[in-house]
Formats: sequence, structure tokens, C-alpha cells
Amino acid sequence: MERYRIAYISATPVTDRLGASGATYQMFSVLKASGMDVVPLCCGQVRPSWIRRMAWWCGRRLLDRNARWKGTWAYSRLAARRLERLLAGQHCDAIFVGMAGWDAALLRTVLPVYTTGDSTMLQCSRLGYASYRGVSEHWFSEALELWQQYARRVRLFFITTAWGAKGFTTDLGVPPERIRVVRWGANLDRQEVPARGTVLGRTRGDRLRLLFVGKEGKRKGLDIVLETLTELNRQGVASDLVVCGCQWTGSIPAQARILGLLDINVPAQREQLRDAYQQSDLFFMPTRAETYGMVCCEAAAYGLPAVTTDVGGVAEVVQHNRTGLVLPLAAGPREYAAAIRDLWLDEQRYRQMVVTARDAYESELNWDTWGRKVAAWMVEDLQSLRGGR
Repeated sequence: MERYRIAYISATPVTDRLGASGATYQMFSVLKASGMDVVPLCCGQVRPSWIRRMAWWCGRRLLDRNARWKGTWAYSRLAARRLERLLAGQHCDAIFVGMAGWDAALLRTVLPVYTTGDSTMLQCSRLGYASYRGVSEHWFSEALELWQQYARRVRLFFITTAWGAKGFTTDLGVPPERIRVVRWGANLDRQEVPARGTVLGRTRGDRLRLLFVGKEGKRKGLDIVLETLTELNRQGVASDLVVCGCQWTGSIPAQARILGLLDINVPAQREQLRDAYQQSDLFFMPTRAETYGMVCCEAAAYGLPAVTTDVGGVAEVVQHNRTGLVLPLAAGPREYAAAIRDLWLDEQRYRQMVVTARDAYESELNWDTWGRKVAAWMVEDLQSLRGGR
């Protein structure tokens, strides 16, 4: 593969394992490992001078109480100027924008631009993401116009699911021939992934061990998880639950253990999360709104069948009755308890699902596969540009 020099634009440092659920860190790592010369350009926090801040506040906030700074033309102009200064003198062949669309939207460059994503802001809004609730119509219209302009400048989009790809076509007007569908992977380094033999040789105990991982407990259905746990035990399926990544102020059954927030940049807390995966039997996240579900890729790495919801692009990450169970959004604790009970009591079916979940991780739900495919597509396109000159 020809070696190209790629500017990698991100909103957070590439060393941060928490940025964009680890995608920023993982994408940089695998693109670098693919043989490309990757130059990290982190935009960081974009803050206007106090004079510009007051002018923006007076001009926008007084007229539009729900206006936000990020997603405005003013923000993207400042971010673009910062990136242009960082890019100057780097002698790059192309730009890859990793989870930093607002920052690169107005970037002035003659270099080809490539990017990745799992959804559009319209798709997130339709799913009911809290970050888009209560925003003004004016802000939303301006932000969408920014994205549409940015989309016209990107040569190739690497989108996680067919559901997400459809949004880029219908919402942003991206032609299908400029979209490549490729799965994101688990937020795990290669050396952290347990060996296949270890995963498939995991023994079942007398009690079903459920695992929930997520920062936004309410959005990801933690209330349903806790009620399902109670229902399973009521039905005679002895079950325990470990919750990682969030705090919970509601009632908690005696069989549940809340580990709270974990910073995976801290080795000890990262090890705590790995132990939770290794000591579980099923991953359970009946999410209410989800565009992709990267955590399901982590579950697959540990051979954990995922029990989740048919919403957004999740049903393409978790294959119903193959790598997990995907129930309708309307399903409640009783429906989840019945589905989990039937799977757990059928040991042969459960064992096969463990195998297929791990197979899915090894074949497509890992960052190495993403990196190889994306690097090959970028090189192919760059070579076509060179040949067309």
C-alpha cells in the first residue's frame, strides 16, 4: 500500500480513550497501524475572545434563549481557522475527520476530505436524544445547514450501518456512491481482548450474571434492566446484575451491584470493567435511543450475547437470535424476562450464541477490520485522484 500522509482531525486528544466512546483513540491507532503516516490535529475547546463572546451572546442569546455555541457558523469559523493554522506546513495528502464535524465544517483546504459517522443530527433528533431536546428551530436549522455544506465537500463517508447510511443520503443529500458501510469496533486494545479459547471455555454457574454498561442510564434503559432482574428472580431464574458506567438514584434490587462511573483512562478502573465483562453471562441494554451501540461490540469480544432494542442501527450490530436478542421498543420487563429466561434455560442455544457473538467480533466488530477497509478505500480514491490529473 502506498504511504500517504493523513491529517487526522479530532475534537478530543487521540490519547483519550473516553472521547466519542473511544472511537477517536481507536480510529487514530488503527489508521496509523495500517501503514499511513497519520498526523494528529486536535481542535480542542474553541472559545471566542470575550468581545466576540459578548457580541454573540447579545446578538443570539437575547433573541434565542436556546441557542448553543457549538453548531453555529461562528463556532465553526473559529474552529476552522484554528485547524488551518495546525495544518499549515504539515504537507499532508488528505484529511480524515474523526468525530469532529462541527470543527471541520468550514475548513478551507484543497486536500481531499474523508470522514466517518453513525448517524445524522436529524436521525438523533427523531430518536429523541436529550442533546437535541429544547433546542431552538433557528439553531437546528443553522446547524443542519452547516452539516449539509460540509457533506458536499467530503469525498467518502465511512458509515457504521445501512440505517445510518440512509440518513446521510436523505438528510444531507450524500449520493450513495460516496458512502461505504463499515462497522466500528470494540473500545479495546488488541492485547486486552481475551483469547477465543478463554471466551468459549467460560463455565456457567448456578446464577445468571447480567451486565449493563452505559453512562446514560435512563436513555439506555437501566430502569427496565432493574425491573427485569426482579422479574427473573420472581420467576425462579436466579440472577445477579452488575452496572458499570453510571450512577443510579432509584431503587436497586438486592441482586444488583452498582460500580458507578469508571474512567477507562485509569488502568485500575479499566481492569475493573474488563473483569465485569469476563465474569458475566449476558450483556443487557434495552436502550431507548441508540444510533449504533459500540458497547455491544465489546460484549461480542467477550462472547456475551447482547439483549437489546430494535432502535436506530442496533439491529445491524446485534443479530437477533444469532448474536443476541433484539426486542421491539415497546417491550417491557416481562417480555425481556421471558426472552432471557428462554435463552438461559436452553444451554445449547446459549452456547451457540456465545460462539456466533465472538465470531461477529472477530469478523467485523473490531477496529482492525475497520482500519484495513477504510485505509484501502482512501488509498484507492487518492490513487484515482492522482491518475486523473
